[in-house]
Amino acid sequence: MEKLNIGFEAAIAICLGLRFFCDAVSLKSKSRIPSMLLMAILFLLGYWTFLPTDIVQTAKFDQVYLIAMAAIMVQIGSTFDFEQLKRDWRVVAITLVALLAMGIGVFGICGTIFGRGTAIVSIPIIAGGAIAANLMIDQASALGLTELAVLVAMIQAFQSLVGMPIMNWALSHEARTLIADYRNGITITTTASTSKGKQKLCDKIPKRYKSSTYYLFITFLVGAVAAWLANYSKPLTGGYINATILCVILGMVLSHFGILDADPWTKSGAYGFLMTCASFNLIKNLGNATVEMVLQNFVSLLATLGTAAIVASVVSGLVSRFFGMSKYMAIAIASNMFMGFPINSIITNDVARAIGETPEETSYIESVFMPKIILGGIASVSIASVVIAGVFVNLL
Repeated sequence: MEKLNIGFEAAIAICLGLRFFCDAVSLKSKSRIPSMLLMAILFLLGYWTFLPTDIVQTAKFDQVYLIAMAAIMVQIGSTFDFEQLKRDWRVVAITLVALLAMGIGVFGICGTIFGRGTAIVSIPIIAGGAIAANLMIDQASALGLTELAVLVAMIQAFQSLVGMPIMNWALSHEARTLIADYRNGITITTTASTSKGKQKLCDKIPKRYKSSTYYLFITFLVGAVAAWLANYSKPLTGGYINATILCVILGMVLSHFGILDADPWTKSGAYGFLMTCASFNLIKNLGNATVEMVLQNFVSLLATLGTAAIVASVVSGLVSRFFGMSKYMAIAIASNMFMGFPINSIITNDVARAIGETPEETSYIESVFMPKIILGGIASVSIASVVIAGVFVNLL
């Protein structure tokens, strides 16, 4: 089928139109149909028929994402609370247990059926992260293992399609319980009480000066500092403590000490638009998944991702009680390995909007879920996957 010949304006309209349609379906279904999953499926079918595979690039959404990425991570860090992080050490523990179970399952089952090489290249990618994927693709290509390099690209393109319905299902169940308690007056404390009544340094700036420009400037400034620190410390850290992680840390620390306003991008009014732009980053990657690639690797792809999803979900659900967490929350945290940021953040927002019937209920759901989901994503995608890839790349 002949592809559409479209320009910048039409590409934006088509992308945003499909995004709006998927949001509407998700809201109508009370989040039973995840908007991101539906959007990924529609775009993939479009790529295989009439949509140009570079429609996201034509619309420049990928460039907006690159521009905003650091500042968005600062924004997310600013919403964390140190007291809450002390309580959420279980998030990291569950993430590591799920990753270990996934690795054992994929190596034991898929490695036996499809070969040791398939398991070695798959495990770091399923743990999440483009850096891990690039490391494994480069090594497989250098060794002439073309099929394994293609499999890595396929897992990277499709693993989010496995993780999205799992996270959406788990968070929706948890949100219904959470909001039922909320309506009965039972709430979870999401901020430290010690911060109440204290005047922060950022409060000394008169409100009339805190325009959208101010909030954008301050978050991008922190992002620039994080990038500088990451580059300066790279020889010491080997690149494992990257700019993304430092953006979250700086956002959290500066907000805690009152130097940075909490939730600055929401206050700027830009958060919704920029998260919408970020959602198209997944769609861009799906443009590389041709029908031929899917057919060639369908069995090994399905078996590998299916094994990983089942093992990680079952194990995280089983150990949840040991860590004092509901099985649904534990499964949602474990599913981070399949996608990470920004998809996990978007799904959390979608679930909150679908289950919460008032702005207060939506905000409450987000305040409880977001720190756990983002922390789990950082632990898996930004840190663990890179470490695993660094080890596994020498095993091929």
